[in-house]
Amino acid sequence: MSDLNADTHFYELDELASLPLSDLQALWESVPTEEQTYLARIFEREASKRQIVEDEDEAAMAHYFLEQYRDIALVPAGEVWLKVPPSVQQDYRGTLAGKSDEDGETADAVAPASTGMFGGLPRWLLLMAVPMVCMFIFAGVNLLTGSDEQSEGVVLLPTETPTPTITPTPTVTPTPFPPTATPFALSGFDDAITAGELPRRDYYPVQLQVFPNADTTPRVFIVQGQEIGVAEWRFDNNPDVVSWLGGMLVRPVLGVPFNEGNLDLFLDMNPDSVFVVTMNTGDVLQFVYEETHQVTRAHTGHFRQSAPGLVLVLIGETFADGAPTDLRYLVTASYPSGQEIDTLSADAPIVVPAGTTHDMGDLTLTVNGGAWMTSANLPQEMGYAVVDVGVLTGDAPVESASLNPVLALRDIPGERLSPDPNAAGNCAPMPSVIPPNTAACASLGFVALRGADAARLTVRDAVFEVPLVPAADTVTAANLDLQLGRITHTDTTFTVAARVFNPTAQPMTVTRDDFGLVLGFIPEPTGAIARPNVAPTTIEPGASIDFTIEFPYAGEGYATLAMLGRVWGVEM
Repeated sequence: MSDLNADTHFYELDELASLPLSDLQALWESVPTEEQTYLARIFEREASKRQIVEDEDEAAMAHYFLEQYRDIALVPAGEVWLKVPPSVQQDYRGTLAGKSDEDGETADAVAPASTGMFGGLPRWLLLMAVPMVCMFIFAGVNLLTGSDEQSEGVVLLPTETPTPTITPTPTVTPTPFPPTATPFALSGFDDAITAGELPRRDYYPVQLQVFPNADTTPRVFIVQGQEIGVAEWRFDNNPDVVSWLGGMLVRPVLGVPFNEGNLDLFLDMNPDSVFVVTMNTGDVLQFVYEETHQVTRAHTGHFRQSAPGLVLVLIGETFADGAPTDLRYLVTASYPSGQEIDTLSADAPIVVPAGTTHDMGDLTLTVNGGAWMTSANLPQEMGYAVVDVGVLTGDAPVESASLNPVLALRDIPGERLSPDPNAAGNCAPMPSVIPPNTAACASLGFVALRGADAARLTVRDAVFEVPLVPAADTVTAANLDLQLGRITHTDTTFTVAARVFNPTAQPMTVTRDDFGLVLGFIPEPTGAIARPNVAPTTIEPGASIDFTIEFPYAGEGYATLAMLGRVWGVEM
């Protein structure tokens, strides 16, 4: 490091800003040709990214990067920008201080303490600051004055001490630019990607940028491909590396390792948040924040590849005892179609509000309302989205098959649902043929994942807006999550350890009647049910409680254990 610093002169930004243009040009000409070419390419690339065509805007961009250099020592490195650590900056300031004219000491008098994280980087990267600043100041002055001649002073940045100038330059109003992302590492970028499951496909994500809002620097992650084996999601614990569930491309699912910083990032999401995913081909996909959910680990409905979008999952969070938490955070984002098409077709169907009568020629149709209905024939998270419609036919009968009704939920707009004949609503099912001059009320039911508060019903070429009223759930002890622990027994006592978690939105009270044990000498014994001495216990929403339950025991060989609506057979 001392050899590297031996011929390096560190210029403070104010010192460079006060130099005459001829001295700046001399410094720039002292830079090797290949480095001049590289820096010029960086300048052109940044201007192209911002779609800059005017000289004043180009000068404002130079002003912006000079401010970044002054505030955080930002310099280009390859295809990205790098913050030079304070320790490295101090090494060069120390080298400069060693070259004192007054005391005659040489640069060897002050040697940097260590190479730090930059010891393995090429020498030109550490020396890039001075030529970069020269280039931006030189470019900014030439653009503003339209001339290569500038007398004594050049001031493109505000300084604490006024710098004398002979020829005044026009005042530039800086154009705000979004902050440039800084990746977590410059080396090992490809290694971090290929450390996951090697992709056996031609198209996969390699980088994720999260913009909590337009005014903050994005959080940058490297993306690894991962596959789930035996219901286990393997992932890298590095908080800067997210794991992609291999093969999910329509609606990519990315697992973000849990730590406090990433948790805060999830909690900071808002309607202004934007996500940018870079693919291995160079394609850049942008997604817009939709919602933040807190779901159980068994809830995977959002992972379905039914419509374009993005899903981020906070994975790896555990309780104090190391057991995985029952809930985890999940963020969904939509894919704006405007990235690929500028305007919608002029032939797009008219959206008809609920309660409005729409003339369809041979009949008129009105959407009276919609609601979610539960059913014992469906899983708990599923339900019937039932839409009640009013139909008035004309002088001819109408076959209901000609209506071709389909439903699209608001939270999954790309999925189209067809009616299910088993659904029941406030009206009778839609008949196969509606007689002429008949006014009828009919219910159309669609099986879907519950949760959406609105949907759109398409009938022929018309689209109806449908609000969906949530279902009135009946919550029982069976809705509680139960994790059965260890079962032990002594000569007199049968003991069960269990953890109970309340995933519902209302408090739940557990009593002794929710637990029972039947003992016997044959498998699956029946008979008198023993109840434990358990006091009524209320479990708040999102809370969990550990139970240790004891029953009397007299040496029986078999038992039937009932807990919170579940039943197990036990053999001693």
